[in-house]
Amino acid sequence: MIQEAFPNGMLKDEPIPDDVGGFQTVQGITLVESPVWCERIDWNGGRWYGMVAPKDQKWAWKDRGWKPSSTTILDQALPKGIGFTIAATKYPDWGHAREAWDGLAYDGTMVHALIKQMILGVEVKVENGWFDPDLLKVVPIEKRHVRRLQGFERFWKDLKPQVSATEILLYNDETPWAGTADLICEINGVRWLLDIKTGKEYEDSHQRQLISYGILWDTMFPDFPIDKIGCLYLPEGWRKEEKSYKLKEYEYSLETWERTFDLWEDLNPGLPPEPKELPTVFSLKEAEDAEIGN
Repeated sequence: MIQEAFPNGMLKDEPIPDDVGGFQTVQGITLVESPVWCERIDWNGGRWYGMVAPKDQKWAWKDRGWKPSSTTILDQALPKGIGFTIAATKYPDWGHAREAWDGLAYDGTMVHALIKQMILGVEVKVENGWFDPDLLKVVPIEKRHVRRLQGFERFWKDLKPQVSATEILLYNDETPWAGTADLICEINGVRWLLDIKTGKEYEDSHQRQLISYGILWDTMFPDFPIDKIGCLYLPEGWRKEEKSYKLKEYEYSLETWERTFDLWEDLNPGLPPEPKELPTVFSLKEAEDAEIGN
């Protein structure tokens, strides 16, 4: 979907145009667009991407090229580690732990959305809150969100990145996975692929996620190869402004991701099944008629 900015800083979704791909200018900023349009679904504890047919065509479910997201592959192939186990023991049961982690993930989603608005030249006003497009309501921007926005603002001021793409869908026929990259930008003439993180540093997982996105980007845009990959960590508990962000580079090792994908493929449960069609009309009239007849 193309994002159009509201005057008050919210964003709304507009229908995808027929000429998907190329470049899109939003608020005077020219960004690379993905050449495909996909639907994202959640299945078997993970996220999958499938292509959406053009308006004048209808594709069978199995022909839509379903691919797992990079993060799904990592979640199912990499052990969570001792840190995850220790963190889980802080809660009385799995349900409470899941609820807490979902809250952290929601915070990350909000911060990512607000950062995208900033990149697109939209002024973010804390007093306006954030419009959640799924809940269709305004959610307050809390201090923990503000601290991370301060970190991104300082990163922007210090390194002056030239943005090529943000929140770009990465999907192609040659690669059996897909994903969404947070930020492609040039810093001092070097093209970086960055993932914005609002949580802790998990080096193994984060490196592999970045490598997978790098492979996708380089396959789709071979004339604009990635030079470096890294995470932009935006912590909450910083005291000095110069510590409000951390840009960490990771080694771009294709073999590291290939080994991870091979392991996941061995464990792969298969493609998502086609969902059953739900009824579209409900009525009690037939039941009432049958009761009267008796």
